[in-house]
Amino acid sequence: MIQKYVSVLVFCACLQVTAQRAFINIGENSTAYNFEESSVGTDLVLRSRGGSFYEVGYELGLKIPKLSYIGSLTFNQFNAAANDATTSYSWQTSYVGIQNMVSYELWKPVETLHVAVKAGFNTATMVRGEQFTNNTYFNLQGQEEFSGIVLQPIVGVNAYYEVTDLMSISLGYNFSRAYNLSNSSSEKLSFTTNQIQFGLYVPIN
Repeated sequence: MIQKYVSVLVFCACLQVTAQRAFINIGENSTAYNFEESSVGTDLVLRSRGGSFYEVGYELGLKIPKLSYIGSLTFNQFNAAANDATTSYSWQTSYVGIQNMVSYELWKPVETLHVAVKAGFNTATMVRGEQFTNNTYFNLQGQEEFSGIVLQPIVGVNAYYEVTDLMSISLGYNFSRAYNLSNSSSEKLSFTTNQIQFGLYVPIN
């Protein structure tokens, strides 16, 4: 019992906040679809397509040196295209999610420049989805491969430049793969995404 209380106290001590800042990120996703047992065909030539990314959130510096927690709301477009000998396909999907990550400052070459690595996950659900097969439109809402809960593990790196004491800008890269946790059908789909993002950060304490 004592060990449990000690563990809780240590955990709480690690989560003491030392700094806070709000941020907005925008960027571009390049997404590849990965089908398993898909009814759209086994000879597909899949192609990545671009999509938008938006994020708003906050970053909390923790008591552990160089470590911080990042919480945010996200909007992601995961788009792709494909074709076989007779048919062309395109998918346009939009997901909103809650993202939780931890960041570790890896390098600080000068006082105003910070480079950090980060890892975490996004939990999201589709708010809009369209499939075009040749010239035929299909609504993807309710399709098990796309709808429901999507879990997206993420790893990435960010560079932050302090323009002034009241503003920083950032350039980052994330790699992720999203899995649909609620899909019980035999047709499985995952998204592999490379993401470039630009951000604006302001302190809030």
